[in-house]
Amino acid sequence: MTESGIIKLKPIELIEVSAVGSFSETIGHTWKKLFEWLDGRQLHESPGLGYGLAYDRPQHNFSSQHIYSAAVRAPTSLHKDDENFVKRKKFDGGLYIFRRHRTPYQTIPSVIGAVRNEWVLQDDLMVDSSRPVVSFYFNDPRTTKAGNQYVDICLPIRRRGPASVRMTKNS
Repeated sequence: MTESGIIKLKPIELIEVSAVGSFSETIGHTWKKLFEWLDGRQLHESPGLGYGLAYDRPQHNFSSQHIYSAAVRAPTSLHKDDENFVKRKKFDGGLYIFRRHRTPYQTIPSVIGAVRNEWVLQDDLMVDSSRPVVSFYFNDPRTTKAGNQYVDICLPIRRRGPASVRMTKNS
């Protein structure tokens, strides 16, 4: 059974590796770079949960102009030269639709589309394109079989109507 619902994600301090391009190019590239950095600092086991942050760039209608960040919870301290590899980022949180899946990580783009169609086309919800789609990765894809990989897909939303219009005027 697939768990799903509406949740409020809390803000969190992350470190990330980002890239601009098509998601098919940037996702693998950013995770590879982040894993290399984590392994080099012997931090791979400590952060635990992985965060995939996918940003659409509405001003660019090309699939090669997305921003993707692979991220983990920020360690308490970074060395000065770490800034050559990773950047600190505050994830602001907010209202999200989530769906938990046990699926190979490669199928996530189709899952995001299904979540969007299932939830946003009903109720009084709309996608909030000013915030990223977030994927919470619970397993290391290098050591976990594809059929045993768990991920929470979180789609940023806001309510339609006067309340949502007031919220977006200040953003």
